[in-house]
Amino acid sequence: MIVASVFCRSCGYDLRGLATTGSCPECGLEVRETLTHLVDPAASRLPKLNDPRGVGDGLLGLAVTATLVTLVLVLPSALRLLGAVGLAQSTARHIDPGTAALIASGISFVGLWWARLVARGPAESPRTVAHRDLRRMFVGLGSWTLVLAACGLGMLEKPGPLVEAALVVLPMPFAIVGLLGLRGVLDLVGLRSRAYRTARSGRQSVDGLVAALAAGAIGLGLAVIGLRLDRGWLETVGHAVALASILLFLIGLLYLVVNCWWIRSSLRSPPPRLSDLVAPSASTR
Repeated sequence: MIVASVFCRSCGYDLRGLATTGSCPECGLEVRETLTHLVDPAASRLPKLNDPRGVGDGLLGLAVTATLVTLVLVLPSALRLLGAVGLAQSTARHIDPGTAALIASGISFVGLWWARLVARGPAESPRTVAHRDLRRMFVGLGSWTLVLAACGLGMLEKPGPLVEAALVVLPMPFAIVGLLGLRGVLDLVGLRSRAYRTARSGRQSVDGLVAALAAGAIGLGLAVIGLRLDRGWLETVGHAVALASILLFLIGLLYLVVNCWWIRSSLRSPPPRLSDLVAPSASTR
């Protein structure tokens, strides 16, 4: 029997006091259908998180941080490209890549605080899997931040297109390690969001982000080889591959922000558990 105010999914009638096997007196919709829509049984069966609000905020913060870091890193190249076609002023197109890398590393350092919020959550979930992914995420993000800062200093010490391309590639493996850890966390926490769990389109795969990063690293590597061997066509192909990959990576990050917003909304306002709405009827006690 329903012991709390549960409003019919179809007409809004209060179903309190009705049997779960019955139907709405107003529209005839089965009570069970309203309960299934309201409760989300798949999420209700999952272990509780220690700090669901913090986990949701942390995931969204990580996604936004990754997007901002990527935008800052590509800004110098984007402005140079716009300046080449006359769409940017000469003063704006000379932002130093080393400075951009240092700014990006500072933003990435803030991401460690968001990751700490995420780490509070999975205490009641399988510890071996959850904590392995969290460690991987922390190691990847922390190493990425340090290597990116070192690369930024290297670009300031010895500027040049060859050094710039080489130093951009160096932090990428650590970013991939962090993304692989984030993938495990998303798989664990994302199940609590019906919108994320059932999305047929708009759900971003972390594997796709990793593939885009790897393709970008390969493209920059080809550009470096072309520059060293004085092969203009190879350098052009490498830059084209890198540009396309970075664009896909940015689009994927924007989708990831939306996905994390879904998860955050579900964690901040979780569906009620069936035990809070239904009690055994007197005849079955």
